[in-house]
Amino acid sequence: MVERQVVYEGKHVNVLYNYAPISHLHFLIVPKKHCEKMPEMSGDAFVESKALTFKLINHYYDQGHSIAYAFSKVEVRAGQTVPHYHEHLIFTATKVEGFLGKLRVFKNMLFGSSPLANDEVRRRVTNLRQELADL
Repeated sequence: MVERQVVYEGKHVNVLYNYAPISHLHFLIVPKKHCEKMPEMSGDAFVESKALTFKLINHYYDQGHSIAYAFSKVEVRAGQTVPHYHEHLIFTATKVEGFLGKLRVFKNMLFGSSPLANDEVRRRVTNLRQELADL
C-alpha cells in the first residue's frame, strides 16, 4: 500500500498521504532507510524531512490552511502497526476543522481508524502528486 500513497519522493524521505486521514490534508513524512526511532535517522534524512515539512507548511499556508499539526507517535502503545519511524503533518483551515480532527483522533484511539476506499486514496494521491510536483 505504501507505494500507492507516495505524493512526493525525496532523496532520503518520502511524503505519503495517510490512507486513514484525520483531515483532508494528512501526510506522513517517512525516511526511506528503515529506522524505528528518530535518533536512528541519518542526518541527511532528518534535514530533508524538516526541509520538506517547511515547504509543505509554506505551500498550504499560502492556500489558507494556516493551522498545521506536526507530530510523531511510535510503538504499538501509540497505535503504530509498522515499526518504522515517521512524522504526521496535518493541515486545517479553521479552528472548527482542527477541533473535528482532534475528535477523530480520540475516536480512533477508542475504536480504531477508518481507512478511505482504495479508489478515494488513489484519487487524492494523484491530485496531490500533481500539486506537489514542484516542491
